[in-house]
Amino acid sequence: MKIQEEIEFTTADSIVKELVQAGVAVAFGIVSIHNMPIYDAILREGSIKLICSRGESGAVNMADGYARATGKLGVVITSTGTGAGNAAGSLVEAWAAGVPLLHLTGEVASSYLGTGKGYIHECKDQLSMMRGACKNAVRLRNPAQSAAVVRKVIQEALTAPTGPVTLEIPIDFQSAIIEDLSLEELRVSAFETNSKPFIPEQAVKKMVGARRPVIWAGGGVISANASHELQKLAEILGAAVITSQSGKGLIPENHEQCIGHFAAYETTKEFLRNADLLISVGVRFRGNETSNWKVPVPEEHIAIDADWQAINRNYKATLGLVGDAKDLLAGIIQKLEENSVNAEPSYLQEVLSLRNEVRAQLRETLGPYAEFLDGMREILPDDTILAFL
Repeated sequence: MKIQEEIEFTTADSIVKELVQAGVAVAFGIVSIHNMPIYDAILREGSIKLICSRGESGAVNMADGYARATGKLGVVITSTGTGAGNAAGSLVEAWAAGVPLLHLTGEVASSYLGTGKGYIHECKDQLSMMRGACKNAVRLRNPAQSAAVVRKVIQEALTAPTGPVTLEIPIDFQSAIIEDLSLEELRVSAFETNSKPFIPEQAVKKMVGARRPVIWAGGGVISANASHELQKLAEILGAAVITSQSGKGLIPENHEQCIGHFAAYETTKEFLRNADLLISVGVRFRGNETSNWKVPVPEEHIAIDADWQAINRNYKATLGLVGDAKDLLAGIIQKLEENSVNAEPSYLQEVLSLRNEVRAQLRETLGPYAEFLDGMREILPDDTILAFL
């Protein structure tokens, strides 16, 4: 009678254990000789659903879409060298959109790193390639540190500014036998309290006194689940709402105050020249959305962002508020409800006119395709999600 030997705990098992602890339920990717120990560990653990693709680029796109749709961490597993390189373009797209992804990629055996000997799937400098495509890229250098390193890169992917982080693991490290040790983390932070966020009176006064306010909101609002608060703030202030490409949908497109993703239109630029306050929330002000930062903005600018480095990066902010958008907007709304705002009575009609004008300009470029869109709008429910491939 043959007795089955107990499988020893490996680096790959440690990686999977951290994924499960982080709440990962789905992973995407391609099986390869340079990541097979990780897939074996996932199968042994049993709770993570694996979805395989035909190519690494597609696998990253799938993880990207999953993260955007669920608000959870996307996980993608690719192979070494060419496999990691195939993933790079899609990782750049995820990075540009601030999508939290964990990219696990294999690497050649540790003893061959940097030797140029031609080890199978060897890349000249894979780590640098991944750093260029991601928020950050890290190499596991000691199998015994796998739990700590995985936990760190997951936190980095989920910390503002969110984005994809690559962890590359040499193939010999993946199957290394290590101890299954617990890793406890004592979280003590001045920011982790139950107290309400501090809202400066200066910010409240600027909003209350604004006659022609504009809100420019981005994907950070969606990431913070702050769409309800953003819309309520706009309605209290009577503000026009411009959205970035990543911010589309944070306020209903048929809302009368929603200008939408039309900031670079000349009519919108002219409207902004006459605005007296800009409130930006979770928006990057990317070059293609601002005519390479030539879109004019009001001198008074309150910037709200979870990333302190975003303040004053592209447009000067007279007041910057760093923190969770949902909490900050809720605090601002509470303060504003104690005051009376001073928007011009005719301002909302101007906002509606601008909204209608930019859409009419876009419609003129569609030709016969406008009728297709009209038909889709008439037939499909308002909450339909459309994906164009």
